[in-house]
Amino acid sequence: MKKSAGRVLGIFFSVLIVIAILFLLKGEDFLCVEDDNPSVNTDAVIVLSGAPGEDNLRIQKGFDLFRQGRCRYLILPLRHKSFSWSWVLKNYQVEDSIPEDKILIGKTVAENSQIEAKSSGTLMEAKKTVEIMRRVQLNSAIVVSSCYHMRRVKIAFEKVRSDQYPQFYYHPVQIIDKSDEFWWLNKKYVQKVLNEYKKLIAAYFVY
Repeated sequence: MKKSAGRVLGIFFSVLIVIAILFLLKGEDFLCVEDDNPSVNTDAVIVLSGAPGEDNLRIQKGFDLFRQGRCRYLILPLRHKSFSWSWVLKNYQVEDSIPEDKILIGKTVAENSQIEAKSSGTLMEAKKTVEIMRRVQLNSAIVVSSCYHMRRVKIAFEKVRSDQYPQFYYHPVQIIDKSDEFWWLNKKYVQKVLNEYKKLIAAYFVY
């Protein structure tokens, strides 16, 4: 009996060790979906919102893609009602070289409940994106967000498409310098990845 229990515990801990190793080796890679094709130009680049530091990096990447001629519009689908492009220029050190009529900013609305925003904020951004694209008659877009966020982003954006419209490509932004250390040695980033896995699991039910 004791031998059987010991064998079960041994198998259990062995499985835990394998899972831990897989997480260290592939945990971030699994989240970091990328299927953008540099040779493909689209109608728009979609930049999803994030915490201030990450938001800056995401918008900078969106601006770079616009400057490269990859798109005709820059869309920020769901931002605070007081958010503006002039605020971005002032606070994010973005060059003022995008015509204002090429920047489309969606705003939050009062009827969005706090519970809905917390449980499915990315899905709400995806829905708002499709609404904006239909209004302006855009058919394709590159979606930009942080690397660890991209798998949930793709689930949300593929969910809101209908009859293969619009066509989305996914372009992740790395928010840590991976040349200096393994991603799992950055405690703050590990916490982000772990939290993202929780949200990803919830997304399969909420989305």
